[in-house]
Amino acid sequence: MKHKKLDTPKNLNIIDSTGEKNNVDLIAIIKITLVIYLLSRVAIWFEYSAINNLIHNNNDFIGNFWRWDSGWYQSVVEHGYATSFNGEAVNWPFFPLWPIVLKIISLNGTLPIPLMGLIANQIIFFGALIVFYLYLIEIKTNHESALFVVIMLAISPANIYFCSGLTENSFLLLSLLSFYFLYRKQYIFCIVCAGLLSATRMVGAFFIIPLIYQLYFKDKVQPAKIIPYAIASLGGLILFVTYMQIHTGHPFGFLEIQSQIKDWARPGLVWDDQLFSQIYSVMTNTSHIYDRGIFIFSLVIITGSLIYFKFYNEAIFNLCCILPGLISGNMWNAFRFDTAIFTFYLGLILLSRLFKNNSLLASVFTIILLTIMSVICWFYWLSNSYYFA
Repeated sequence: MKHKKLDTPKNLNIIDSTGEKNNVDLIAIIKITLVIYLLSRVAIWFEYSAINNLIHNNNDFIGNFWRWDSGWYQSVVEHGYATSFNGEAVNWPFFPLWPIVLKIISLNGTLPIPLMGLIANQIIFFGALIVFYLYLIEIKTNHESALFVVIMLAISPANIYFCSGLTENSFLLLSLLSFYFLYRKQYIFCIVCAGLLSATRMVGAFFIIPLIYQLYFKDKVQPAKIIPYAIASLGGLILFVTYMQIHTGHPFGFLEIQSQIKDWARPGLVWDDQLFSQIYSVMTNTSHIYDRGIFIFSLVIITGSLIYFKFYNEAIFNLCCILPGLISGNMWNAFRFDTAIFTFYLGLILLSRLFKNNSLLASVFTIILLTIMSVICWFYWLSNSYYFA
């Protein structure tokens, strides 16, 4: 795979297209990633504690992190999916992989589900940092850049989600594994991870686009082989749709009810001749200025950087992950959709290559900016604001 203007690691024999053995020191990568992870947890703990004491939050530790959609996932574990929809909020939109994991690690609810979920998510996040590092080396990023990207992710404002009981950690890990195995041409591992990804969140199914593009245009795989790979990559979604049809009679109920529940504030765009005026209204809605700003940055700057440096697969995946914020009709959760995916941080490091003469200054500025944004996010989160829900 040829990407534009990427540095090649020195003194490192990377796996190439022939599958030759490499000399990547996995133990060393795990050690440095562990240091980054632990230091970032300490920093986040100080941020959380300081803000929590400042605003006198009345929730306990578990309550501060097991909130918003976490309760919906817990409801799936404890009661299963609702069998019908009568206009009130139900748990259909919450995909099954995370509830299955919660059910297993809590021994079917014998152990506290919130506590076990929070612990599991931290383990998953640590694993995602390691895979991110390996992925960056696989795409021929030098070690210094790979290290900085991992640091950015570890301290990013998206940690309000990575520290919670939501699915961002699972989605991050599985999307990274899917791309990593795809580029190593380990297709079986790739489609297994992709299938699980499609059972984590609906946008995970869109990995099928970079999968087909890479297999057909880059790896020159025969279409007869691509078709079963593509179908298998949707395995989780297909099973969920089948289950929903049998259990509720609404195979796509997770989509149907989104715009019907007023409390979720996702009216959705109506695909008619007024579509562009609807988009204009969403983009100019001042009540979601923070989400809108992140969306525009991700759409134009991040996606643009990925395309410029010829990361077409990642650019496609980034667009598929961020567009639901716009399609929802009011940019709700755009910050969450846009900053909790690996493409956001890949795009940032690629963007920094355009400022080589001021790389140190840019790095310091980025770290400070991410820290300030994290503090703001924790303030809203711990204030029980729905702004970052």
